[in-house]
Amino acid sequence: MTEHADTGSREQRETTARDAYLATTGAVTRIAGETGAELRERNPGSEGSAGLRYAEPGAGLRIACAVAVAAGRTARDYIRYAREDGLNWLEIGAALDLEAPAAERGLSVAETAFGYAVGKRTGPWNPGPPAFHWTCRECGETVSDRGPGHGHPEDDEPGHGEGCQRLAAAVAVFDQQWTQDT
Repeated sequence: MTEHADTGSREQRETTARDAYLATTGAVTRIAGETGAELRERNPGSEGSAGLRYAEPGAGLRIACAVAVAAGRTARDYIRYAREDGLNWLEIGAALDLEAPAAERGLSVAETAFGYAVGKRTGPWNPGPPAFHWTCRECGETVSDRGPGHGHPEDDEPGHGEGCQRLAAAVAVFDQQWTQDT
């Protein structure tokens, strides 16, 4: 059985958010310096102490947007790792702290997590139902995960190899729940 990390207390989430903000701000300033953008200083301290260094606003905005896109990509990488490690969409939604956004949208936490993972899908280049792709550690095949709510695991996770033990276990759990509910 895979152990799943607790999403943490409110204080831990606030500390993580603060640390992420400081890391992001530092990354923007570092990237700006490395790419030759102008660095500025705000509120210089007294007696030779440095103030806040920041990138020229135009460059800072471009870099901050690139960092945000990269952070989203990193989050989707971790969602893929989570699915590969056996976390379900509800557990992923809890880790992403999506309870409030799910309630606002009238969706389940699992559905909201899946929507976060697949992102906005607009235009003719996205035919068919949305899917999130990950590699099953049991069978080594690429799964085109259609998210929660389609019913049977074979419908939710097409792509598993023949005889995949992970899929067989999911089917067994589904079948057991199905017989209990009927």
